[in-house]
Amino acid sequence: LRVDAPEDRERAGLAGDLDPQQRAEVRENLLAPAQLNASAYPALRGEVYAFDPRTDQEARLRLTIRGETRNLNVPVMVEALPEGRWRVECRFSFLQSDFGLQPYSAALGMISVADEVMVTVSLLLAPEALPAVEPTPITQAARFTGGRPAVSKQE
Repeated sequence: LRVDAPEDRERAGLAGDLDPQQRAEVRENLLAPAQLNASAYPALRGEVYAFDPRTDQEARLRLTIRGETRNLNVPVMVEALPEGRWRVECRFSFLQSDFGLQPYSAALGMISVADEVMVTVSLLLAPEALPAVEPTPITQAARFTGGRPAVSKQE
């Protein structure tokens, strides 16, 4: 888990920075039993269960964090590329509290993690016979209509 790396903060448009010791403390606390409980739940899982890049502008995602699963409809941007490839990008957010987590806070609130978590995913889909190619990011984040998608509890 990479926490608040300067390049990530810059890309997200966040001001300020944490020093390395603060970053390490935040990371340690996020992985602790009271937060993500990484020793019992070593992975966050996102599974797209309904999406067709030829027609869909929204993907259905099943997100599992700390044993809690929610279904999300997330906006996607799709670009058809040569040789049957597709570039798919999505940007969405969710609330930690939707998964039963209390956002981390320390130093009387001087260091805290927001309830809202922003997620950006960039994929390059290609037929198996084609060699993998490093995707180039689509830089126009304004194309996303996203924000926080509707969340439903997994039954």
